Amino acid sequence: MRRIQIRPSLLLLAALLLAAPLLTATARAASPFDHQHPLLGEVLKRHIRDGLVDYAALQRERGALDRYTAQLGAVERQAVDGWSREQRLAFWINAYNALTLRTIIDHYPIRRGSLVGIAFPANSIWQIPGAFKEARHRVARQRLSLDDIEHRIIRPSFGEPRIHVALVCAARSCPVLRAEPYVATRLDAQLTEQTRRFAADRNHGLRAAEGARGVAVSSIFKWFGEDFAPLAAGNERRGVLAFLASHTDDPALLPRLRDPATPVDYIDYDWTLNDTAVFAR
Repeated sequence: MRRIQIRPSLLLLAALLLAAPLLTATARAASPFDHQHPLLGEVLKRHIRDGLVDYAALQRERGALDRYTAQLGAVERQAVDGWSREQRLAFWINAYNALTLRTIIDHYPIRRGSLVGIAFPANSIWQIPGAFKEARHRVARQRLSLDDIEHRIIRPSFGEPRIHVALVCAARSCPVLRAEPYVATRLDAQLTEQTRRFAADRNHGLRAAEGARGVAVSSIFKWFGEDFAPLAAGNERRGVLAFLASHTDDPALLPRLRDPATPVDYIDYDWTLNDTAVFAR
């Protein structure tokens, strides 16, 4: 039987070819995550108008958003957990908002189509089955829903009530979507500015109650009142008042917000899609 001789160069080439996938994966894992979130910044700068989203254009030009969400999925959860508090919080807020955008354009234009959606506008995110609870997205090498990100990670891990004006659920009554990503180096200022902007929104955020000495506030403060309770020794209503008082300079509202006895009403929530095509200005 003849002996087959294989040249060393061929053996080296074969070894490199076999190792290539592992080397590529290792390189990706080792690549540092860009905490300026430039791809998301590109998306937001191009497609946000006065806090509303041009979903039709975003759907046509979705490349940057898809690349960004791929980055979210590729980073290791262990790496994320090792970042600073500000880096982690900015990452999860941006992930929630980016994945909400992707959920919408994956189903755009939205049509009424589920029993759950009967109670909501025809173009609401609620018309997308399982949009919040069931649909899974790859983030930090895990399969997570939007509710997982908000209720299992952000709320219990950070104790930061301002996240409720940063997470945007694609509805008209949501706080507006910023035309920039959240970044660790400016996160506190961004959250404060976002809160003050929402408190100045008389249609959806905060206003004086008609014919009374009370105030009317977004239903967000009813749904998540427990997150504001620590600001007032465990009292949810007073915590909401204290939170808003620290984020407005309106002389007509401040006396009411500073009075712990002020009654609080809640503004009906408009779940119509925050689409520039619907609310053109």
